[in-house]
Amino acid sequence: MNVAVAYPRMRRIETRKEEPAAVVRPRRRAVSLSAKGMMAAVLVSVVLFAALVGLVYVKYMISETQLEINSLNTQIHELNNEKSRLEEKLDRETNIQDIMTRASALGMAQPTSEQILTITLPGDGVQESMALQGD
Repeated sequence: MNVAVAYPRMRRIETRKEEPAAVVRPRRRAVSLSAKGMMAAVLVSVVLFAALVGLVYVKYMISETQLEINSLNTQIHELNNEKSRLEEKLDRETNIQDIMTRASALGMAQPTSEQILTITLPGDGVQESMALQGD
C-alpha cells in the first residue's frame, strides 16, 4: 500500500528590511569665476611662471660660474706646474759649482790678492772688498 502523505510546505517568510533614507547630496555646480577671480588666477599663474623662469636662470648662472671656476682651477694647476719647473731650472742655473765650472770653461779665474781692493767706509767701520779687473 502506497500512501501519499502530503506535508504542508514550509515557506520562509522573508521580511524586507527597510533601507535608511538615502542622503540627498546637493549637486555641485560649475563654479564660474568673476572677473576679479579670473584676474587673480591669471596673476598667480604669471607670478609662478616668472618664479620658475627666475629659478632656471639662476641655475644657468650657477652652472656658468661653476664652469668658469673649473677653468680657473685648471689654469691655476697648470701655472703651479710651470712655477715648479721654473724653480727647478733656477736651482740648476744658480748652483755655484755649475757657475764656477762654466766660468772656468770660458777662461775666467779666481781674482788674485793684487786684484782685490779693500775699502773702509767712514762711520760704519764696515769694510768692503771688491776685485779689480785686470787691464
